[in-house]
Amino acid sequence: MGSTRYNCSRTLVRRACRVPGEDRASFREKLRRLKTLYLQFNVDTAELCQWLMRLRKRYGDQSKPASFGVLCDFFLDPETCGLESDEKQYDRWRRDVFDHVAGFRSIDRLSDDPLPRPIPDQLAAAMQAAVDDSITTQTTSSTCLFQRLEGLDKRHRLVLLKSAAEWMVARYQRGMENWVRQHAEWEDEKEAWEKAHPELTPEIRERFTGIFSRLKVSGDESGTGTSEHAEPVKTGVRRKNPRICRYERLRKHIDNCCYAGDSGHSPLCWKFAEFQRDRLLQNKQFNKKAFKKNASKLASICHERRTRPSKLFLSPKAADLILPDTKPGSRPTTLKSFKADWQAYLKFMGINEETAVAEGRLPHCLSIGKKHEESTCLHNKHTDLCNQYSRLLNAEFAKEISRDADGFTKLEGTYRDWRRYYLAGPSKPSFRYPSSKSLPMPKVFGSGFFELDMDRSVVRLRLDDAASEEWMEIGFDPWPRQYSPSRDQVADRVSSIHVNFASPTRVRLGFHFRVEHRPSRFGCTQDELDLLRSRTYPREAQDKAFLAAARKRLLDSWTGEDPDSHLRLLAVDMGTGGAHVMVFEGRKHGSDEPLRINKGDRLYDTFPDKKPKDKGGKDKNNKNQPAAVVEVKGLRKEHVGRHLAAIAEQSARNAAYRQEKLGDQTSVPHASDSRALKIHIARMVKDWARLNASQIIKAAEKHNCDLIVFESLRSKPKADYNKLSDRYERQKAERVIYAFGRVRQKVKEKAVERGMRVVTVPYFKSSQHCSTCGRVMEDSGAFQKNKKRKKFICDHKDCQAYDKPIDSDANAARVLGRVFWGEITLPDPAP
Repeated sequence: MGSTRYNCSRTLVRRACRVPGEDRASFREKLRRLKTLYLQFNVDTAELCQWLMRLRKRYGDQSKPASFGVLCDFFLDPETCGLESDEKQYDRWRRDVFDHVAGFRSIDRLSDDPLPRPIPDQLAAAMQAAVDDSITTQTTSSTCLFQRLEGLDKRHRLVLLKSAAEWMVARYQRGMENWVRQHAEWEDEKEAWEKAHPELTPEIRERFTGIFSRLKVSGDESGTGTSEHAEPVKTGVRRKNPRICRYERLRKHIDNCCYAGDSGHSPLCWKFAEFQRDRLLQNKQFNKKAFKKNASKLASICHERRTRPSKLFLSPKAADLILPDTKPGSRPTTLKSFKADWQAYLKFMGINEETAVAEGRLPHCLSIGKKHEESTCLHNKHTDLCNQYSRLLNAEFAKEISRDADGFTKLEGTYRDWRRYYLAGPSKPSFRYPSSKSLPMPKVFGSGFFELDMDRSVVRLRLDDAASEEWMEIGFDPWPRQYSPSRDQVADRVSSIHVNFASPTRVRLGFHFRVEHRPSRFGCTQDELDLLRSRTYPREAQDKAFLAAARKRLLDSWTGEDPDSHLRLLAVDMGTGGAHVMVFEGRKHGSDEPLRINKGDRLYDTFPDKKPKDKGGKDKNNKNQPAAVVEVKGLRKEHVGRHLAAIAEQSARNAAYRQEKLGDQTSVPHASDSRALKIHIARMVKDWARLNASQIIKAAEKHNCDLIVFESLRSKPKADYNKLSDRYERQKAERVIYAFGRVRQKVKEKAVERGMRVVTVPYFKSSQHCSTCGRVMEDSGAFQKNKKRKKFICDHKDCQAYDKPIDSDANAARVLGRVFWGEITLPDPAP
């Protein structure tokens, strides 16, 4: 199990159904019995995982987080004992050692054919220590578990132990091993960064960090992950990149906060943008540029003369004062139109005329320009955290600020950079036990506990609590006609049946069978490439070094003809609006094709037309028309966004109920809130990954590719739905939907089976580079405008592709292929 992640096996899932002629009541009774065993299997596996974790805590080397100790390491991977054998024999050894430690029976040798093997000394000592310590009976749960396991058939124990071991390895041990390497690389990066910035001494860092620890914040702002229903006030900010303006902004003492409001702009700024759109729909003659100019002039005049706009409009000189650049004959008409727009402006914005002109300018930006940290808005008051931070800085560093304010501003910016990347290292992987409700494991029926009848599409199962002669017949959807291997080929290759419950009445049967991998023209394995990326070059900053090492290993192990001409490569660019693949034959790119869009469980060349559905109300863009509410179905951002909003609303209602009825003032949303909706979203994403992986593999098979190239999209933090404004609902939905890592993993599993290899390349600004000349676009505004139209137009006049539009996704895929060959070098991202 530990030698490779890509075993020569596959699982095909089919829907369970009634046997021909069977009534519904009988079928439901079968499902009820199956469900009971399914739930018990998950409970037993979870408790075995807990027992293994206790072994790790007691016997593992605490200085090596990925180590479980000799005994537990053997349970997870029997190959660690140093004896060579096959997988089936390793599974038997694991069961025999477990039986000895659990007290079911004693063993002094490991069973094998033709002769038993002696137990290695280290393993024997660990087994005896576990027996002497009575580790198996230290808790009530473990005592009950072993009492139940002792009464099971030994083949059932073998399956349970193997399932628990595979779960621990896949969901904890590998992640911990990767974390150990990542943390070591992070320490090296941190040390190098601190050497490059000697002015930021440890004492200064400690003083800055102390300021953040003294800030008084609400529970949802402290960075602890709690919601708005947590304790109202806490001390200390733990976020590495807190939503607090830097001193460079705070020292100016103006309302230019980049975290208050929305995207660095006040609510009035965004409302004014909405007013312009709304007014233009109502009045086609509305001139946005002229209104902003005239309104600004009006505010300036009223502030200077200390009068209200309504009084100024009554003056006979109003037109001359407000509209000096307008022709005299047109001023009365223009002023009348402006007065109507002004009244509509005040009503829409919800402010009075005194507020509108109080500062001699409009109380908002005239247009939404730069956002976030680059925002130049002067109408966004700083948050309470910003003000606290400013006061504490001025008190703690009073001498430094009075001596050299500019130097201190630079020093504070350096600390904020250090805090963002090096305050704390990569977080340890969390481990979740199997759970039939939230993280289910299928019930496994191993050899001797099932029989297949492919002609009738029926599987006979022998249940745990049934006699040896008693079998349960379950029907299943017929084997797919075009599937390879066919039902006749696979009938005698199925090694186990996996039973899973999608709902109380929806059962899925997984047929696990052996499939030999096709030979690859590369001598290196996919495991070598995976380890190279996850252990040797685990950091995003090392993507270029990983690519160089992976390319060398691939080309050195190439067994075909000249790779520069005969290596067939498939470059994949995946985005939120579509995806594209580009085929390279050697270094020369050939054909390209778009991937069909996945919507739910169906594939389309383009998204289907939206179907408006009238539910009353008014259209937000045309008040005279009824609202056209789009009926959103399938895996779409709008669909997932709707569910996320429903989850947030339900969680808030539940927390409020607990506060009111139960008196729990610190109530937070529970993991069980909206469980069905969360499971629904998870299954939609799973389908999305599966179908898109299938499309990529079909394209690779169609062109006989040897290598598939993806963007190296390292894992990013998940969207925090409590802390970002509603304007980011689209980005939140995208982060949930587009699980590119899951697609890449599914592609790797399928590719290895077909003799292909998968590698990742750096991706920073890959879509902004021209695939012909290899240079980044100079006009970012034109690039973004073209990208919305799915076009890419190179703006370098000496480029052969200058002013020749091509598909933006096709260009990005071609860039990725050339990046693999080293013909294009992308810039480095921030650390």
